[in-house]
Amino acid sequence: MAIILMDTSIFVALLNVPNMNELHQEVSAKVREHVSEGNTLLLPLTTILETGNHISQQGDGNQRRQIAQKFCEAVKASIEERAPWRPLNLPDIDVIKGLLQDFPDKVLLGKTAKKSEGTSFGDLLIMHDLKRMKQKYKGQDVKVWTLDKQLESYCEAISLS
Repeated sequence: MAIILMDTSIFVALLNVPNMNELHQEVSAKVREHVSEGNTLLLPLTTILETGNHISQQGDGNQRRQIAQKFCEAVKASIEERAPWRPLNLPDIDVIKGLLQDFPDKVLLGKTAKKSEGTSFGDLLIMHDLKRMKQKYKGQDVKVWTLDKQLESYCEAISLS
């Protein structure tokens, strides 16, 4: 059994957000597989915020509203323990202050060889959440599930295959 942090790339695919849903079927199947294996799926606040932002940027108003309603139901179900994933608490304020102090240097460091893009604050929080969960669940398999190749380079990620 594993503890799995769901990245934004997974949540938008799962929710079938237009233009971000190419792997919707595969992600949905993998969620079912994780649940049947008894893995714990965690939904970081970063994932919730970034997914909401992606939904708000959808061009078609009707489509945007429909997916926003689906998103709200999925997050609410998570909070109410009716979904197969659980929300992950935000780190305490001192941790956030420390990450804010580190962020200006991190945006200068490319996540990969692509020098034009630095580490985002969302990815910095996901990496912190991963470290925090590994400390909390010592001896257990703790991973980030992402389709983001750049974030994947920092995390022990999970493939869809």
